Amino acid sequence: MIKFENSFNRKIYFSEFQTNHINEEDKPVGRSNHGAVCYGEKIYIYGGRDSFSSRSNTLHCLDLKTNRWQLMKPTGCEAPRVSAFSFTLDPVNGKIYLLGGLNHLNESLNTLYEYCIANNEWRQLDNCKYKFVDHAAVWYEGKLWAWGGEDLNERRNTKSVCCYVPKIRAWKVITPKQQNLIGNFISSFTLVVCLDEMYVFGGNRGNYNSNCIYVFSFTTLKWRKIEEPNENANSTNDNDNDNGEGAGEREKKKWPLERMGHVAEVWGNKMVISSGYSQTKNAYHNDLWVFDTISESWQEIDIKKYIETNNDNDNKNSNSNSNSNNNKFSGRIRSKIVRSNTNHYYIIGGYTDDYLNDVWQFSFKYSTLEKQLLDLYKNCHDLKDYRLTDNQSHKYDVHKDLIESRLNGHPIEDLQKILKKYSPIIVRNLILYFYTANFNWGQLKVKHLIKLNQISRYFSLNIWLKLSDRSTLFLQREIASLINKNKSKDFTIIVDNRAIKVHKFMLCLKSELYRGFFNYTGYNTKQNQIKDFSKRSYNAVNSLIHYLYTGTAEHIHYDTAKELIGASDYYGLDLKDNLDYFCLSIIANRHNLVSDLLKQKKIRRRNSIGDISELYYSFNSNQSLKKHQLDKIDFFELI
Repeated sequence: MIKFENSFNRKIYFSEFQTNHINEEDKPVGRSNHGAVCYGEKIYIYGGRDSFSSRSNTLHCLDLKTNRWQLMKPTGCEAPRVSAFSFTLDPVNGKIYLLGGLNHLNESLNTLYEYCIANNEWRQLDNCKYKFVDHAAVWYEGKLWAWGGEDLNERRNTKSVCCYVPKIRAWKVITPKQQNLIGNFISSFTLVVCLDEMYVFGGNRGNYNSNCIYVFSFTTLKWRKIEEPNENANSTNDNDNDNGEGAGEREKKKWPLERMGHVAEVWGNKMVISSGYSQTKNAYHNDLWVFDTISESWQEIDIKKYIETNNDNDNKNSNSNSNSNNNKFSGRIRSKIVRSNTNHYYIIGGYTDDYLNDVWQFSFKYSTLEKQLLDLYKNCHDLKDYRLTDNQSHKYDVHKDLIESRLNGHPIEDLQKILKKYSPIIVRNLILYFYTANFNWGQLKVKHLIKLNQISRYFSLNIWLKLSDRSTLFLQREIASLINKNKSKDFTIIVDNRAIKVHKFMLCLKSELYRGFFNYTGYNTKQNQIKDFSKRSYNAVNSLIHYLYTGTAEHIHYDTAKELIGASDYYGLDLKDNLDYFCLSIIANRHNLVSDLLKQKKIRRRNSIGDISELYYSFNSNQSLKKHQLDKIDFFELI
């Protein structure tokens, strides 16, 4: 995995590019300028160009569960053999819309087709007023929104947006009152929707490629432009003095190079782009960038170890087919990208020296704390001790103390009174936000965001600031406040005959040892105390508890640091946990032992997690399951 940090210090993990192992039967041939969508656990690709003279009208389906291709044979009307069209999913009704494109006779089209996934059927809808080639379209609020493409002398305004409304089966042309903003037509660009705005990036503008961002607001129906901050400074920076100030400033403001024929998708409130082609450099891009739509800043993801270099290409057999699956991802043009329900991204096909039919997968992963909170949100149901309801009387069980830590001093009863007025989609997303500081963006419309903003103002949540921050620091701070809520602590750890009060859910959130223990004994037991068998002192264990709550090691000093070496393994803290390394740094100030201790850390194994059988036996010695029986239980079976 590649580990990187964005400008807001949120740790993100990027998983390897990998090819899907797919069967050769029904496998589509290499192609570019095709269409692709993901619905459920299946990817549908249609049409495209598979040679310089051939365009396709075949529809293939890739089952992500089995990694098997299937050639679909739809009923209904015949869809055109076409490339450079838009292929847009209606995720609510399970329909795909095919608009425009260039057919096998090199004729530009203004046709609109609808494919029903459930019925495996094509039908033709009303044609658009304008012809569309090399354009893009998105689905928003139950409507198809199309923009851009080549100017085919149809006198189409470059700023206008065409909108198809399926309910009334009619086209509308929207022309925002923005003058001299976009200029001439853009083709081979990307178009995505984040919140209530449509983001256009890059594209071909005739004699040159672009790396600007144009943003269309669905609420105000206006365009605005986001330019590269270094663009106007390029001419002066070349003549800068040798003090390096100009270069340093450019380094701070990272921005992807101009390109066309690239791909883009969304990840929460971010836009992810990759690949494409640069006319000025005459080169294919094999990079990956993430644009934060709230801070309006870019971050480049380092994927060098997964990229096919020119040296790799030189070493290939000259007779090898470039369609074959390789170990490295290569730059390409006019491929497609889709995102699955599990937040995996798939880049499919495209063109380099030949037409490609490979499928590459990558994903973004949450930080350690977010994964722990998401696990607590989905699991540990027995620990949920409060019930919220919506305006349809649906019930949602939550962890009371955790939710109250997010409400800025308000009791959870205030939240319950307010949520009774809101719909299930609002309540579900708000609860998800309390646990993970994020929403299920695919469910939310503008009207939902307005209501969520109303609730956030009442509880002073500042959800937009926190979403733009993308940091888990505020999550950690609010959870840390629970350490002072002694009245709500429902479990006791006995160390040296002294009691340390804790919350059960915090032990389950942070420690595999206690998670396995509670999974086996049950969460709602009458006896709510346990003896600590780690042979560590009261001060050491108490410092560890502070660390679990706060995420900081400010209570750990030299003596406790020596005792807490190995605590991560004993209590089953996360493998990425830095407690041991913090303790080592404290000891290093007095002794030159860091290298030896680090070696010991590397050879330590996860089976050094504390003895769960000993915990259970101490907890209730009258249980019928005796200690010698528990010794035979594999700890990992319990969790």
